[in-house]
Amino acid sequence: MNHPFIQGGVPDVCVRCRRSELDHTSLATCEACPYIGPCELYANVILLCPTCYSKEIEHQSPANQEKRLTEHRAITEKNLQLSRDIDSSVVTRADYFNAETISISELKKIIDSDETIARKDYTLYMAVKERYDKFKAVLIEVEEKRLEITHNIKADQTYLNNLVASLTKEEQEKYRVRDIDYKPNEVKVAKPKGDGVGKVNMAEVKELSTQHGIPAEIIKNLCNVYKLTPLKAIIRYKEMISTVP
Repeated sequence: MNHPFIQGGVPDVCVRCRRSELDHTSLATCEACPYIGPCELYANVILLCPTCYSKEIEHQSPANQEKRLTEHRAITEKNLQLSRDIDSSVVTRADYFNAETISISELKKIIDSDETIARKDYTLYMAVKERYDKFKAVLIEVEEKRLEITHNIKADQTYLNNLVASLTKEEQEKYRVRDIDYKPNEVKVAKPKGDGVGKVNMAEVKELSTQHGIPAEIIKNLCNVYKLTPLKAIIRYKEMISTVP
């Protein structure tokens, strides 16, 4: 010890460091290794031998602390970037269901474990918001593709209905066409139904209006008339204009 044992009112307790008289002698035991001999009290918390004391001083040096923080930040950023990369790979319906997206709870653990992040809730909010925006955009793309495929099917169906009359009887029999009035089974596409929504979210309306170049007033009116969410109002609007010659 760097000071002698000073007896206080409590037996065998130093009034200066609150340690026993033995800890002040050459019979003290290091609390980090089996060493027995003169020890020093580090940070007024743990009794260390000269070797362990030097190692702890080096470990807690500003340079090493900064090095550990840098490594920790790199690990956190790597995990967050992994989440972004997975989310960015989602561009189709199949991608959405196959992507091994990192859960929100796991993202929260990653962020909470990083002591260098001061505003943890804000960081988590931005990470989840980035994912939300990506998936919402993908959903719109999927719906647009569905509409495109539906119109292609209808066009092919109309052409088949007109072409069937020119087939020979053998060809009609081959394709199970019994007469020239044969029509392929029509593909039924479920039409969007009202969602029973209440007050229209104008913030979302304005955001979607900017993204798709559709006047906000049109989106709002469709929401009110058909009881749709702003996103489904966009889809309904595109369905309506696609039928216009």
